[in-house]
Amino acid sequence: MNEMEQLFGQFSAEEEKKDNWRLIPQLILVLLTLVIIAILAFLSVGQVAAPLVMSTLENKKNLEPPAAEICLPPKIINRDTSVTTTVATTPSPLEPKKTIREAIYQALLKEFHNDLAEWSASLDPQSLTISFRDSRYFFSVGYSNITPYYQTILSNFFPRYVNLLKQFANLIEALSIEGHTSSEWTSSASLDEAYFNNMALSQLRTRSVLEYCLQLPSISVHKEWLRQILSANGLSSGRVITNNGLENPESSRRVEFRVFLK
Repeated sequence: MNEMEQLFGQFSAEEEKKDNWRLIPQLILVLLTLVIIAILAFLSVGQVAAPLVMSTLENKKNLEPPAAEICLPPKIINRDTSVTTTVATTPSPLEPKKTIREAIYQALLKEFHNDLAEWSASLDPQSLTISFRDSRYFFSVGYSNITPYYQTILSNFFPRYVNLLKQFANLIEALSIEGHTSSEWTSSASLDEAYFNNMALSQLRTRSVLEYCLQLPSISVHKEWLRQILSANGLSSGRVITNNGLENPESSRRVEFRVFLK
């Protein structure tokens, strides 16, 4: 009985081994089938996903803001030399003269600001004119002789005036001593006669001022330059000073030193 059981057990084990070997091809077939299915599935997903990915990228590109444009200043190219130059504005020809006028005004103001009130004088920034008013202290009524008081003022003023302006000599066209009177003339029979009498008087007075100034020893070094540009002009009552439309005789009687620029 035991031998039969052993034989039956051996037979059963051999049969079981045979069955296992028979299952191997089936397992391989199943694995191959799964691999093929997986490959087909992957390919199907790729065909569906690719258009979706491309669409997403295109949408993202459309949503991106456009690149900012860089604006460069306009340029002009010289065709003859191929030199590139940037556009520049041309300064007004009046600007340099305005700057020079301001520089001379500031220099005169700095030099004489402590003296103008004491001398009954004023400085005009536009015409660069120093005006000595209240001529009753400068000349006797109806005469052209300079008073000692005015001689003292001129001896102080004129050398300083010339020394300062000589620094701007290449910018100055002319210097002028101008004599002005009121329209009054006591013994005249008409306005014309008063005008001509005042013209003669104003010319004599400016000539006296010019002679006195050029004889000052301290300006001898500049005398040649002054002879070329300095003049004396009597203008009578042509430019009287008015207050509220009425002539101011005292203010109208004056001597002025004026600078003319090139």
